[in-house]
Amino acid sequence: MTSTRTFDLDEASVAMGFYGLASAGAAPAEKKVWPVKEKKEKAPKKEKAAPPPPQVKKVKVKHPLQTYQEENKDAMKLNIDDWKREYKNAKHNDGYKASVAKFWEMIDPAHYSVWVCRYKHNEENTQLWMTSNAIGGFCDRTEEIRKYAMGTQAVTGSDGAGNIYISGCWLFMGHSQEHMVNCNPDAEYYEWEKLDITNPTDATKQMVSEFWAAELETDVIESRPYYDSKVFV
Repeated sequence: MTSTRTFDLDEASVAMGFYGLASAGAAPAEKKVWPVKEKKEKAPKKEKAAPPPPQVKKVKVKHPLQTYQEENKDAMKLNIDDWKREYKNAKHNDGYKASVAKFWEMIDPAHYSVWVCRYKHNEENTQLWMTSNAIGGFCDRTEEIRKYAMGTQAVTGSDGAGNIYISGCWLFMGHSQEHMVNCNPDAEYYEWEKLDITNPTDATKQMVSEFWAAELETDVIESRPYYDSKVFV
């Protein structure tokens, strides 16, 4: 019996002839041409953003009264914080009138001044409770000089146009009201009167006491019944 061997060949092998021997007269196989891959162009490098300009530090400007305080520190006989502490504790001690009496023992006329301010347009005030809002706003706008000032704004009189008055009494470091006027836009609507505290009369002391010690309905300020006040310390 003659044995046979079967091979499972792919078409390419068959075309070339078994074991790579092409049959006689067969056409040569076409060469396969592979496409050339195009080179991808590299994306241009992103330019680095320029660094932000250095921030300029804001120089904190000293308030003129801070400079005044530093220059006169050794000569000042009154530390305003001591007086504020005395006044704030008055209710727990001997009362406001007793504290104001001590003020005249503590005062330093060489470096401080006391002023009374009176609103220029009191005829516009018609209701006491609405006028009280105005004195609260006045004190709020005085924040810039809190370290160098103390005072009260008061409402006196009775309801009705022409009967209600806004006025105040203030202690300032230095001898001018200009720092109040500069920081508080409402201050320009007041007349400012500087009191003589170097040789204060009884009338001057009485006026200061009325402003700084008033707290009851029975109290008076400049002969008018007391209604309300805001203290700035």
